[in-house]
Amino acid sequence: MPDLASVSSFIEDRRASASGAYESVRVSTRRLLGQEEAPLKTRAEELEEYVCSFCPSLTYKQRLIGFGVCLTLGFILTFGALFRIVRLVAGNPLPFVINYSIGNVISICASFFLNGPWAQIKKMFEPTRVVATGVYITTLGLTFAVALAPRMPLRAPLLVTLVVLQFMSFIWYALSYIPFAREWAAGACRSGRCCGGDSV
Repeated sequence: MPDLASVSSFIEDRRASASGAYESVRVSTRRLLGQEEAPLKTRAEELEEYVCSFCPSLTYKQRLIGFGVCLTLGFILTFGALFRIVRLVAGNPLPFVINYSIGNVISICASFFLNGPWAQIKKMFEPTRVVATGVYITTLGLTFAVALAPRMPLRAPLLVTLVVLQFMSFIWYALSYIPFAREWAAGACRSGRCCGGDSV
């Protein structure tokens, strides 16, 4: 006489088999009738949809205006920080660092208007840009951390170094969007033309 566990297992197997057969027939029938179901979304696709739900749909003209305003504001803050470099060297780095770094972030965010935030974030981490993006984000965070550190030896030279690295990674990132610009810049630096050397 079969025990209760084996009977229960047998019933459960038959139920799973029937359920799978039903699902297969249902999907095949819907395909045959031209009512194919959309595939289940991945977690990344759900996250993308969620992020994009916060962004209103803009016309092309509105996108260009938003891009122009953000880029201009970012450049004004970034270059306005240069007027505060004396304070940085004197030991008060916050005005310089805050203006410079926030200006850079706003300049990067300007591109969100052209592609949409999620698409731009994905482009930032493509293989051709991932190093520049990583260096940029790292130097940005370190710049704030060093600037906010209460007492740190050699803070001013370290901040200047971080800001220069931040600027260089931003330029290298931006050049990745222009065809052959990185190759040209690398060739110019190798030949000494970008550093004031004699051009041949």
